[in-house]
Amino acid sequence: MKRTISIFLAVLLFFGLLPVGARAEGAEPTALAFGEAQTLDFIEFTFTKADLYNKIYYSNWYMSATKGKQYISVSGPVRNTSDHYQELGKIIGEVVIDDTYTFSMSRFFVEADSYKSVMDPLSEGTLYLYAEIPDELAESFTSASFRFGFNENLEEKPEKLENAEYIYQIDASKGEDSSVAIDLHKFSPVKYKLKDELKAESLKLTFNKKVAKKKVSMSDGRDYPWTYEAESGRKYIGLLGTVSNTGKETIQPRISGYVQVGDLKYTLDTNAYDYRLGPKCKTMVFVGAEVPDSVLKKADSVKICFGFSDGFTNYYDSLPEDCQYAYVYTLKLD
Repeated sequence: MKRTISIFLAVLLFFGLLPVGARAEGAEPTALAFGEAQTLDFIEFTFTKADLYNKIYYSNWYMSATKGKQYISVSGPVRNTSDHYQELGKIIGEVVIDDTYTFSMSRFFVEADSYKSVMDPLSEGTLYLYAEIPDELAESFTSASFRFGFNENLEEKPEKLENAEYIYQIDASKGEDSSVAIDLHKFSPVKYKLKDELKAESLKLTFNKKVAKKKVSMSDGRDYPWTYEAESGRKYIGLLGTVSNTGKETIQPRISGYVQVGDLKYTLDTNAYDYRLGPKCKTMVFVGAEVPDSVLKKADSVKICFGFSDGFTNYYDSLPEDCQYAYVYTLKLD
């Protein structure tokens, strides 16, 4: 039977009836390796990365998975080599976890800093293929297969994956021994000590005082201090220090993180004496969260987890593990 299919395929190619690179119906998907370029007459793509996380990031934008789920994804460079626009919605696919659980695949394209569903002629960017899987499965699975397909020139979306003219499969798994390991975005913050100077390409940050009280004042010798007072029945837990802009562009101090007491997490707020910090300027900064007294009474210490990216380009609601630099400070309570 396989010989018959091969002969039939050869005849179609000879008479030009089947697109070069297309598969015969019933044939196995084309297996792709990470870093392996696939070049067709109308599109070129390569997958270089596999991720498991509750967010998908690119440039200054991100999207979050549904609560209780995580994104599993592959991504890499793509280029439209045709003379017309192409709709990525014409790609059909699925993600199979541990050869058992099948999830519908989604996709999108990023050109420069813009999210797009259509690729213009000769445009190039990054292609993302992804699916949402439950947290429970995200913790226990070992392997994932990304299977996707499309028709010639990305026209006429296939009714089913097995009916597509082009079908591919790329596999990834957990573990350092894997040839294609999925990035699990493990959070491994650096332990921080008071007065340690933290440096990034365009900033320096030093916390010289811990805070665990109802009212916090911040002043750098100007005419008026800034005072923050927690709500009734709560205390501010945080760190007070200074930040310097060592770069050439104005930056906005933005530190992401949370105060962790047991299993409870309270989001940090960043309060800087100067909301916008010009080049070669320095200002005071306080990062802290309001924590109920009833929670603090049951704890001997708390953890302040914080992070930032160079130029404070991290998002307002990002987590420390989303940042370029991440730290943890253990504050002992009196």
